[in-house]
Amino acid sequence: MLYLIENPVVREAFFPSGTNRLAVEPASSAETDELHQIIAEHEGPDASRLLSNWWHRMPQTFSTIRGSEGEITGFYCKLEPTTTSHAWLQEDPVTDVWFEHLRSKPIPEEQTVLFCRRWISRPVGEAPSESQAAAWLDLKRTYMEMRPHLRRIYLTVCDLPAYAPVAQRLGFEVLSGKEVELDGNLYHSAVLDFGPESVDGWLSNLAASELGIEQETSLLDTASRELVMGDKRVPLTPLEFGVFNHLTNNKGNAVSRSELLQEVWGTSYEGGSNVVDSVVRGLRRKLGSQAKCIETVTGVGYRLR
Repeated sequence: MLYLIENPVVREAFFPSGTNRLAVEPASSAETDELHQIIAEHEGPDASRLLSNWWHRMPQTFSTIRGSEGEITGFYCKLEPTTTSHAWLQEDPVTDVWFEHLRSKPIPEEQTVLFCRRWISRPVGEAPSESQAAAWLDLKRTYMEMRPHLRRIYLTVCDLPAYAPVAQRLGFEVLSGKEVELDGNLYHSAVLDFGPESVDGWLSNLAASELGIEQETSLLDTASRELVMGDKRVPLTPLEFGVFNHLTNNKGNAVSRSELLQEVWGTSYEGGSNVVDSVVRGLRRKLGSQAKCIETVTGVGYRLR
């Protein structure tokens, strides 16, 4: 983390220079008229209606940004899909894109995602500004608090070039072909996948990249449920994925057959532990030259190296 602060692109993303530190606080009902005014100044009728719907349904997801005189200079809205009505997410074409992406590329049950629905500065809308910097900094505090469970963050912008340098450096991927047109404007979606090790792993990878350190790559793509060996991808059965994913999450530790039966097959499974051995044999065949990464721990089970 200390090294990352020395990287100008990453440092600017976390601690923007040349800006005043503005206060960010939960929005209140007393600010309704002012928020609607800011929205109307920068969004068209359809986009305004969508944001207003979120304000009326889930005002707790909005935060206001205040200047040195206490005036509202902007706001932003963030949503957690696990605590948000799926019907509401699907009614909004922007969050519907993210919801569908999440369904097509699922994450492990113990992980979660964050939707940054919109940030708007009173003077310049979504453009880079002091209010935008304050919103991003507050958002980063949120996902630091959500680690180690936060897997992805989704956001939307109209002006991609304005944010491309920092977004690409941080690892954001634009969801090409998933643009939403509202009031004649294209709303682009981007996603940052922190990886299996959440925010801490993402930060480590950024540091390693800057230092020129070659990072060990995971053999398992949890989103596609495939083994990744160089340019080759090998699909896994549900049981193979479950076993290898559990071994990956406990890398370096011995995992008993009974633990695998409980975690992968479920406590209702009444078969013998030999089914675990059968699945592991299948995994080793698919791993080919890397099969030795799954070690047999005599009298216990298996360990992933």
